[in-house]
Amino acid sequence: MNDPQILNSNSDSRYDVLIIGAGIGGLITGNILQNNGYNVIILEKNDHEGGYFANFKRKQFNFDVNLHWTSGCEKGGVVYNTLKRFKGENCIEFIKLDEFYHWIDPQNNIDFHASTCLPEYIETLITYFPNDEIEIRNFFESYSNIYDPRVIEKLSGKKVSEIVDPNISNPILKDIMIGALGFFGWPPNDLSALFMFGFSMMHFYQGAYYIKGGAGAFSNALAAIFKNNGGIIKYRENVTKINFNGNKLEGIFTKDENKTRKKYYSKVVIANNNPITLLSELSLKEHVIREYVEKLKIRKPSLSAVNLYLGLDIDLNHYGISDYMIWSPINRNNPPEVLKKSLEKADYSKLPIGSITIYSNIDPDCCPEGKSIISVLCYAQYELFKKISHQKDEYISLKNKISEDLIDSISRIIKISDLKSHVEVMELATPITFEKYSNNYQGAIMGWQMTPKQFFLETIGQKTPIENLFLCGHWSCRTGGLPNVAKSADNASRLAMKYLKQVN
Repeated sequence: MNDPQILNSNSDSRYDVLIIGAGIGGLITGNILQNNGYNVIILEKNDHEGGYFANFKRKQFNFDVNLHWTSGCEKGGVVYNTLKRFKGENCIEFIKLDEFYHWIDPQNNIDFHASTCLPEYIETLITYFPNDEIEIRNFFESYSNIYDPRVIEKLSGKKVSEIVDPNISNPILKDIMIGALGFFGWPPNDLSALFMFGFSMMHFYQGAYYIKGGAGAFSNALAAIFKNNGGIIKYRENVTKINFNGNKLEGIFTKDENKTRKKYYSKVVIANNNPITLLSELSLKEHVIREYVEKLKIRKPSLSAVNLYLGLDIDLNHYGISDYMIWSPINRNNPPEVLKKSLEKADYSKLPIGSITIYSNIDPDCCPEGKSIISVLCYAQYELFKKISHQKDEYISLKNKISEDLIDSISRIIKISDLKSHVEVMELATPITFEKYSNNYQGAIMGWQMTPKQFFLETIGQKTPIENLFLCGHWSCRTGGLPNVAKSADNASRLAMKYLKQVN
């Protein structure tokens, strides 16, 4: 190498595996490989690990960026079994949730507590909707066993509406049963039924959990194990170029915070960031991957989100609010054209709320005694925020309007009319925020969009046309969420080890 600005202190034999991105998928993959005797380095563009699995502090409030709950953390579960591959199954405390969510619908006098026990959940539904008992029992008998190949076949290629509409006639009951759509977008015509019911039922079969200390505590624990076992994480290393030698990836170029250029060599590279940015921006001229990149560009990323973080000077338990997660049908029945226009304008006075999460009710240590943390997640489109992101006054004005609309919605749902006067700390993340700090394409929160076509028929897979480049994380699998990312990490480590055994 002749460029004197590039520091080439890393020899080809030093690293068996280089991982791009210290998100949760990269950390788990790195730990598995390091535990199996390979030399692994992780390059991270930010000054911390975790990606979406992170926390941030404002005053004395410790906010979780994006985790609400996860599953598969108990003995025998997907996450537990993956962590066990590097003796990490006890690295963090998982808090088991007895209640999935609290559905508050004052207009229809529904106050539904959704148990994480499936039989109890079904019986509670029947208590509220006794006239719909036959439909409820038939529905869950037909679709609840997501491990049954016959159920998978029934759901595959179908939209949520194509499964729910013919089987559930009561619109109020239907709203509750597809309540999780608030996380993933509206209307149900666009979402894969296999994803939707797989996501919902997974928590009945493998439990629902929050992580003690927040998602960032989990990332920190994984990074500590990795480093203690000899792994290396280089922070503020932004990948600027990748070199190929025929069908193999040869080198990774980076710039650090001092704009010093470096080149790293490894026998295997695993990308834990989105492949569109990695490959199209850095390597489009390479004919080997050009066709692959063009296929990626046709795929649609999932919607992004706005997330309002509130630190309150009151303990919500004193107001009779002890729930961890609240869902509501507010604005869900607005006409589709109203929802579409409202989403395009980011008018959250007319859009559904994805979730209201009260972290202090499940993990009181996240804020001082006598105070509370609320996080409100709503889906969002990227384009409007991108368009005005460089117009500071307009961008701030929109953020303020969204915050006001969301506080107003929360106030109505939890019935605290003066909620705004109790706000001590307030932050609003937009799609631009998520894109900037997570490096996720267009700020997508779940990887690829979960349409029937993308979710089932045209999955991306973890192998690439480059024989020593593999993918992990939510861009490499059908969707996001810790269980899916853990599985992708498990598989990426196996692909890497298989390749290394062949070339060594």
